[in-house]
Amino acid sequence: MDSALDGTPVLVAGGADDGRVPVERLAATAAVFRALGGDVTERVSDGVGHEVTDDEFAWLGDLLAGLLDEAA
Repeated sequence: MDSALDGTPVLVAGGADDGRVPVERLAATAAVFRALGGDVTERVSDGVGHEVTDDEFAWLGDLLAGLLDEAA
């Protein structure tokens, strides 16, 4: 039986200084996605709170560009 995510790329990212989502929760979330078969990239950014960084947007943009290239 195939896993639920079957290699689907997943980004789990957050800030080390996030007051809403602790680093331990990010790690637990990443573990769940891995257990479901996701291709997980996990990132914790020092000095960042509860926000999405330019680096994370760039990672997602690269992912989408690659998927569009594959589909063409």
